Amino acid sequence: MQPWLFLGFAGLVGLSEVSLKNSEIWKSSTHGVAALDSIYYPQPVGPTNQLLEIGRLSFDSTVKHGKEFRIKFTPTFQADPLNYSASERYWSELPEGYLQFQSLGFNIQAGYNTFTWGVTDGYNPLDVVSARRYQDPLRQEKLGAPSLSVKKDLENVSFEAIYIPLQRKSILPGDHSRWLPRQVLTTTSIGNGTQTATLNLPPQLDYQYREEQVRDHALENNFGLRMQVAGLFEGLDVSLQGFEGAANTPAVDIGASGSLVQFQPRLIIRADPQVYLTPVYYRQRVYGASLVYAFSGMIFKSEFAITRLISRGQDLLGNAEEFIAGFERPIPVWGHDLTLVVQGTVVKHSVPVTNAATSLNRIFDQAFLGGLRYPLTDALTLMASGLWDTQFHEGYAHLESTYNLTDALKVGLAGDTLWGSSETP
Repeated sequence: MQPWLFLGFAGLVGLSEVSLKNSEIWKSSTHGVAALDSIYYPQPVGPTNQLLEIGRLSFDSTVKHGKEFRIKFTPTFQADPLNYSASERYWSELPEGYLQFQSLGFNIQAGYNTFTWGVTDGYNPLDVVSARRYQDPLRQEKLGAPSLSVKKDLENVSFEAIYIPLQRKSILPGDHSRWLPRQVLTTTSIGNGTQTATLNLPPQLDYQYREEQVRDHALENNFGLRMQVAGLFEGLDVSLQGFEGAANTPAVDIGASGSLVQFQPRLIIRADPQVYLTPVYYRQRVYGASLVYAFSGMIFKSEFAITRLISRGQDLLGNAEEFIAGFERPIPVWGHDLTLVVQGTVVKHSVPVTNAATSLNRIFDQAFLGGLRYPLTDALTLMASGLWDTQFHEGYAHLESTYNLTDALKVGLAGDTLWGSSETP
């Protein structure tokens, strides 16, 4: 991981909500948000942007018919015309666009949708259903996929089933993104697959994406099941879930030529400027459990997830067992509640670690996370979060403040810093 710092400034303008009552049973509403993010990276890194100016426009439209039927539509548009990566300059997405029917404890949704399973904040190993866009791996965006979901609520138990006939492809950082390795690249797709090979990268590096591979029909017929039990004991909620489908983080095959620097004990290659990246979408099965326990003014959250590959290959991210636990507590300070979150993670993987952008989650293998949120006034909110990776001795810190100028206008200032070795996540 390279030591980076970037600052962001955002202004958000909420468009006034419009509510139309066409009859006694038809109702509709629409509201929108316009945002401008200015992101500055102090450190120049190869042929990548130091300044990004990103404009966003999103809408949330709902049409209701009585209490049973609802249509939801949330298109999003993004423009970053000066981005060096052509694939990241303009972007449109439909996270949600579905028809919903609910009656007598049944909830059925058909159309485009995103899903969030699991209960923990910061790192959520059970949140594996939706594909993602990794333009900025620290701020991943979920991609809507055509799906059918059915949920049945009983008194204290709910059952949910999801079917995705054709999963979306997760999108990796652009070819000129600073989130791609720029000094060295460690990979298991070169060599025998049991240990990493190291590519020493030249200053004038040219990444090119090749056509992706899809193994074992990974994008077809994804499905999941979840059971939630509320109040199993006083203050205790638990859930069990399983999902089979495409991994939301694809593997990446590396294609490169160069000169051999070292063969043993570790393969090291001085790479030529041209490096080819091939996204590999593969099939896996993830199952696990989560619990939430509220007691003495605190909330304890925990998850356990087991990942088993269905596809095979030395370039894939491998099997994993993941455990996370932590607590959340509000603390009264000067008339407002300061919310404190502390978590710890332990993850066991079956493959060596690399420094690819798709391996960023490996910083959670043995880590502590913390976060603070404090509304200093009704308009000003301060937030801080961080991570310390005890395995690789690297970390991440985030500071953010937001201020509501009016009910419809908000500004914010944020800063992030990462530190660690360039050969690790």
